[in-house]
Amino acid sequence: MASEALNASAAAWKAAFEKYRDLSLSLNQAPAGEADAIERAIAEQEDLLLGLEAPSIAAVLQKLEILFETDLDKPDRDGAEKRLIIDDLARLHDEAELLVG
Repeated sequence: MASEALNASAAAWKAAFEKYRDLSLSLNQAPAGEADAIERAIAEQEDLLLGLEAPSIAAVLQKLEILFETDLDKPDRDGAEKRLIIDDLARLHDEAELLVG
């Protein structure tokens, strides 16, 4: 039972994240008239992702990247601290993957 719930959670996350990624990629190539609609669809997909249960550390990392998106490039202390959090989680994820796999 728990395994089925975890698999369903992971499948839902994967589908939602792939749609988010595809929308984000399409925004870069969209004609000006379509950009607003794609941006709204991206925002809706972000809300969906943030509301889903994260099935893994990688998914938590992706959620934080969505939340911190505009701050990660800032050269101020806030941006630096958020980059450190993202880097820490990515490192921990990579270390865990090495231990498991």
